[in-house]
Amino acid sequence: MEEVEEQVILRVPSEMAERLRAMIRDNEFKQLEITPTTSNDLRHFKFKLDKVSHDASLVELPCIIESQKTLDKKTFFKVADISQMLVVHGPDGSLPKKQLGPNYEWKSGITPGTKYIRRRRFRKRGIWPAADIRAVETDILRVMQGGAASNIEEELVEEEAEDSASSANDGNKKDKKKKRREKREKKKERRKKKGEQDTSQQDETNSMAASVKDEEEEQDAAGNGDDEEEEEIDINVLRGKMQTIQDDIDGLEEMITNKQEMLQESNNPVLQERFSQQIENLMQEKAEKEQELREVQNQLVNR
Repeated sequence: MEEVEEQVILRVPSEMAERLRAMIRDNEFKQLEITPTTSNDLRHFKFKLDKVSHDASLVELPCIIESQKTLDKKTFFKVADISQMLVVHGPDGSLPKKQLGPNYEWKSGITPGTKYIRRRRFRKRGIWPAADIRAVETDILRVMQGGAASNIEEELVEEEAEDSASSANDGNKKDKKKKRREKREKKKERRKKKGEQDTSQQDETNSMAASVKDEEEEQDAAGNGDDEEEEEIDINVLRGKMQTIQDDIDGLEEMITNKQEMLQESNNPVLQERFSQQIENLMQEKAEKEQELREVQNQLVNR
């Protein structure tokens, strides 16, 4: 058998409302009596007002309502949660069929904004597996904290243009890439030519130094021959190291350019942050390589 809550809302027809308000105002309830019927479900009651008996039903509200009490009309404190309402039947002895649902569930709240709220707010929704729901919630929390969702596959797709505007944009992007590629090739050619000039100048300097000291080298040919051979080997090693470092710098510049293009094309904040961090790391590595190249060049000049 169900139990009746300590507090319920009483709803009466409009013709009884004025009489009931007067009784509450005068604190006189001798002419009011509410008693359950002989049924065991505690859903049906007899509501007697001024010796006139009416049927009443206890229904379930769609929302829990908090009741409060005050002594000075300034400070309020909670006294109960209300989820049931006692509805007195109308003159015809029945309840509104539109409002009463199965299991005595009332379809509307007590305010106009909650009319038919069970049908609008508590409608049936799709049932999703609990594991999928937990996985999505975990990913959302991880993304909100600045991380990335799990099981993400990144793929950059260049879509084919469907109209003249998109095709023009694609053409402009290809032209920009081509120009950047040509610019990098020109830089490599200039560096190569500069390296050849430096090599020729170094050779001329070495030959002049050798011509000035011909007589001394002839006197001690054996020992000086070994020293020159070692010095030539060291210079070749330094030149090979310079070329290796320069190739590494060119590769880093190309990687930085590619990452910058991916950063501009991406709209995902997580991917943008990741690309920015990668660009920063590549720039730092490039600076270290350039410093190493300058040190090797200084060693070659001092030779």
